[in-house]
Amino acid sequence: MQKMKEIDAAAHQWLEQMAPNTWVRAFFSTFPKCDVLLNNNCEVFNKDILEARELPILSMLERIKNQIMTRHYDKQKEAENFARTFCPKTRNFFFKNVEFANICYATPAG
Repeated sequence: MQKMKEIDAAAHQWLEQMAPNTWVRAFFSTFPKCDVLLNNNCEVFNKDILEARELPILSMLERIKNQIMTRHYDKQKEAENFARTFCPKTRNFFFKNVEFANICYATPAG
């Protein structure tokens, strides 16, 4: 805070008026507010290993390792095939919205 006061007194004064739990990282909660991403990752992983789950443990782990390595290799090759700023999924999403925007018209409200 002393360094901030030396750099910008107005910013220092503004922060002093606020409660520390609103801007100090030590007071931030590390508890996730939403577990959707975790659930989605678990569902995708469980779907991918569905056939491997019925194998004996060592065979199951070997199958999962091969699936992960194959997926990583395929994604790497897919990334090498496009030399643009957007990946294919993002580009498709963008162009779909561009087509939708072509049918939108601005009308005056008065």
